[in-house]
Amino acid sequence: MTSCAATHLLALDIDGTLLTRKYRLPCETRDAVKRARQHGVIVALATARSPAGVTTVLSDLGDVDYAVCLGGSLILRRVDGAWVNALAKVNGMVLTRDVLVQIFAACHELGLSFAAFTESEAFIEALDPLLAKEFGLTNDPYVAGRVEENDAPVFKVLAISDMAETEKLDRLANVLGSEVS
Repeated sequence: MTSCAATHLLALDIDGTLLTRKYRLPCETRDAVKRARQHGVIVALATARSPAGVTTVLSDLGDVDYAVCLGGSLILRRVDGAWVNALAKVNGMVLTRDVLVQIFAACHELGLSFAAFTESEAFIEALDPLLAKEFGLTNDPYVAGRVEENDAPVFKVLAISDMAETEKLDRLANVLGSEVS
């Protein structure tokens, strides 16, 4: 067998790609990633998940080298089993306080569940059934209280609705315009 000598990168999405629809990691996938790392391939996870949501996947997958988290807002590398910010500072992709206030107001008005994700946890106003289901799948730690009072940089806001009310998400996107993606 030849070695790739860290000249190759294998970047994997997590939900619906690495994991099945039932949030399971197939043994074949775990074995393939392990073989790739043994051959010197750099393995990265690319996901909308937070670092905590990535860590739960690693318990089954094994170690990886990088994690592009929160939709690309936070890039981490693995050093001695711990995540460190690969850019050595908070990335420039944080939401401003003004945008956060605008998002939260719009979510309240539309009746949407929402969470604000920092590097280490999610901030929610209350744990409702939609958020409970989401956090049950990702194992993200969360803190309930006034979301706006959080001082940590926010990299991602999650707004969710029941399947029967997805037009609320379209209305939210229209309200926010180009302020967020």
